[in-house]
Amino acid sequence: MRGVFAIGSLGLLSVICVGCYREATLSDCQLIVDRTAELKMRDQAKVADPELVKKKQIEFRKELEEAMKTECVGRRISESTMTCVRNADKLATLNSCLR
Repeated sequence: MRGVFAIGSLGLLSVICVGCYREATLSDCQLIVDRTAELKMRDQAKVADPELVKKKQIEFRKELEEAMKTECVGRRISESTMTCVRNADKLATLNSCLR
């Protein structure tokens, strides 16, 4: 019975912790940079060509490589923030996700 309670408690804890923070990974930071490049091109330059967007994402990653490692990786971030980043359709929306 004790084991069942422990497993049930663990399941409940994982549900409660959906909004909990964790440390951002390099992959999280790269996603933020990629989405920023994509939305910036779409919003400001009115460019939606996937090849041009990919090129800009690569440029942004190179420019921000050191900053991603020192200023982003390891910072507290929630899964809801990352979901917001993934779903943002405008640069302003993305910026509000990160506040």
